[in-house]
Amino acid sequence: MKNCKPVINAYADCLRDIADQDYIAARVLYRYELDHPSLWCALQAVEKYLKAILLYNRRDVRKIGHDIEKGLKLVKDITDLNFTVPHDVKDFVKYLNAFGQDRYLVQEFVVPEDYLSRLDKTVWYIRRYCYYLRGEKDGVDMLPYNLKRINDSRFLKEPWKYEFPPGHGGYLEEVKEKDLPSKEGLLWNNNYFAVPKRERVSFKKRILIKKSPLELHPECLKALKNLICIPKKHKKVKIELYKANSYEKTKPS
Repeated sequence: MKNCKPVINAYADCLRDIADQDYIAARVLYRYELDHPSLWCALQAVEKYLKAILLYNRRDVRKIGHDIEKGLKLVKDITDLNFTVPHDVKDFVKYLNAFGQDRYLVQEFVVPEDYLSRLDKTVWYIRRYCYYLRGEKDGVDMLPYNLKRINDSRFLKEPWKYEFPPGHGGYLEEVKEKDLPSKEGLLWNNNYFAVPKRERVSFKKRILIKKSPLELHPECLKALKNLICIPKKHKKVKIELYKANSYEKTKPS
């Protein structure tokens, strides 16, 4: 039987590279105040990053669907990976899981003021694990070496300096190295993937809150169910947490 390991790794690479495009798309959409589709692209990015990590580690991804909280838990369950993310990253994953899946405005949704910086931080923390960390080189187990590199404290202080080992880079690296058209969308006001500049291009921070007609007129829900597919289950979160900008101001940490 043919060795399928390279093929599985190559497919995981594809997931990561598509996730990179979803991530840039989410940033660009938010920049131009297309908030609802930005949430869906952000969810898709995180979903594919997590599934890529699971595939690199030969874990089943078939039952995750769009549930990125479940995907995050499955990655954390890979014991020798020692995968950890800060509390505010877990909180943002929970936020995206609730609002990013609602593509049809079934419930009220909100985009907090620091949405973009939270997205950048979340992607940076998860994406570091998005290459094949295992295997051997000259008889040496590469997993401990790669994990030590990922968790190097200097990258936590200066995240823009983190790079994948040679030969393992993805679409984001290609965007920066080749000056692809999407480079501006990636680097614009990005504290995690861009070298800090003395001056940043300012942008209007905003909190967007939008009600769903289904919540405003629940008596019409039954009639609408005869015309469209409404999810049977919809994750509820305390939306009040996001109406006020309750997050701490995000800085690389």
